Amino acid sequence: MQQHYCLTDEEYKKLIDNGVTISDLYNNVQLFDKNGSQEPISKIGLYYYIDQKGDFNSPPINLKHKQIARAVFNSLNITATEKLQILEYIEDAINDFKDEEE
Repeated sequence: MQQHYCLTDEEYKKLIDNGVTISDLYNNVQLFDKNGSQEPISKIGLYYYIDQKGDFNSPPINLKHKQIARAVFNSLNITATEKLQILEYIEDAINDFKDEEE
């Protein structure tokens, strides 16, 4: 499951140390792969998660799916700008994608 989620060794260890099991990882794949492609989880999978569950940094932060989403985010091999875009997407999702001028 570590490879499927593309988790770094450090993030995977944090999940396991925090009580997230292989079964939890398996059972939450559909939040990141809504079409069942069985492809490794990428930043697109994180967007799928955000569309379904929202902000993975908001309380309660100890939910297993939120822990997994944070680990995926932290493991993404993308630029800081791309990570900022994901965080902005979360903010837009919280605001129901309403234009600020509305």
